[in-house]
Amino acid sequence: MSRTVEPGEYDLAAALVAAFPSYIQQRLGLLGVALDDDLDAVVATTVGDLAGALQALANVPPQSQVKSPLELVREATIPITGALSSRGIAAPDRDEWTVAAHPEDVYDLCPASSRDLSEEAWRLHVAWGIDKARLVAGVVPSPPEQVQGESSGLPAVALFGIEQVRRDTLLAAFAERGYRGLVWRNPAALETIESPVLVFVDLRHPKAHDAIRALKGAGTRVVAVADQMNDLTVPGIMALGATEVLELSRVVAQLDRLLPRIA
Repeated sequence: MSRTVEPGEYDLAAALVAAFPSYIQQRLGLLGVALDDDLDAVVATTVGDLAGALQALANVPPQSQVKSPLELVREATIPITGALSSRGIAAPDRDEWTVAAHPEDVYDLCPASSRDLSEEAWRLHVAWGIDKARLVAGVVPSPPEQVQGESSGLPAVALFGIEQVRRDTLLAAFAERGYRGLVWRNPAALETIESPVLVFVDLRHPKAHDAIRALKGAGTRVVAVADQMNDLTVPGIMALGATEVLELSRVVAQLDRLLPRIA
C-alpha cells in the first residue's frame, strides 16, 4: 500500500518536471548544441521517466527514501549525456570540485542546486527537505541545543554538524564575545525561529551543501569550515552560498573579524 503523498511533494515534482526541458536546452546552448528532433525525443522520454521516478519517490515513506528529488533530476541527465557522447560532442572543461562531485557528468548537465532549474523549484525543494527532516526518526525540528550564554536576549551564533571536540572550544569563544551558542545537528533546525547572526557549517556533514544553500536562501551568513582546504574547492563552496571558507583551526582567531563587536 502506498502512503499518502505529503503536502508539497506533488508541487515540487511538477515544478522540477516543468523546468527540466528549458534547463537542458540552456545547458545544450552553452555547449553549442542545438536541440534537434533526435535530442528533443531523448529529452521528452527523459522527462516522462523523471516524472515517474518522482512519483515513485513520493510513494516511499520518508524514512526509506534513499534519494532526493534533485538526485533524480541529476540521474535524468544520463541519457542526454549518452546522446551527446554518441555524437562525439566535445566535453567542456570542468573544475576539480565539479569533477569530484559528479565524475560521470562529462557535459556538465547536472544542476548544482534545484535553484538552477527555477526559483519555484528551489523554494519547494527547501520546503521538502525540511518536511522530510521533521518526519525522519528523531528530527522534529529539534529545539536547537542552547549552550554558553543561554539568555534569549543575546545574539546567537550557530554550529551545524561540528563535532563535539571542536564545538566546545568554539562555544566558549562565542560566550567570551557576548554571543549565545546554538548547536544544530540536522536540517530541520534551519527552520527554527532562531535567526543567528552567523552559522558555521562543517563541510564533512553529509547535508552540509544543502544547509549552505538553505541558509543562503534565508539570508543568513554562512562560513564553511573543514580540517583542510583545497584552493580549487573553495569557489564551488562559495557558489553554494558560503560567504567564506576557513580551516577549523583558524576560526577562533578570526572571530573578532567575523562577528560584530557587542558593546
